[in-house]
Amino acid sequence: MYLTTFEDRQLIEKTRQLVREEKRLTLKILHYLREIERRRAFAEMGFSSLFEFATQSLGYSPGAAQRRIEAMRLITQIPEVEEKVRTGELQLSTLASAQGFFKSERKEHRKTYSIEEKKAVIESLCGKSVREADKVFITISPGHKALSLKDTVRSVAADKIQFQFTGDGELKSL
Repeated sequence: MYLTTFEDRQLIEKTRQLVREEKRLTLKILHYLREIERRRAFAEMGFSSLFEFATQSLGYSPGAAQRRIEAMRLITQIPEVEEKVRTGELQLSTLASAQGFFKSERKEHRKTYSIEEKKAVIESLCGKSVREADKVFITISPGHKALSLKDTVRSVAADKIQFQFTGDGELKSL
């Protein structure tokens, strides 16, 4: 059936069904990745890491692979999180961002969060985007470097450079 034959309502409903299916499949993929990691099956295929396997064998972009691996590891630690992903309360990218926050805190600030503390942080992230989650992380740990608030400089043309930086609210009002 061609998409052009759908009425608007049918098209929207079918899209909603596909999104629900996509969430279900994403969780299933996370389960498979967890088992591949548990068995170290990627090593038997000659890959040095699950990340390398996910990018080179499964064809994920580096960012997509990292998000899935981070989310999978957090779901492994806190199984209750899976239901929040299933219902859409938590997005995969926000969950991966939370795992990155916990890793960063441990590595850079020598702060280890208990499972209960992680659950509380994750609960505060429900319904939030990655950018909004970064604000939560900065509130929890003022020294945290927000992932979505990085300063960047990039070339956009042969003689043009784009600057992106983070400033405070006062700067915005100027």
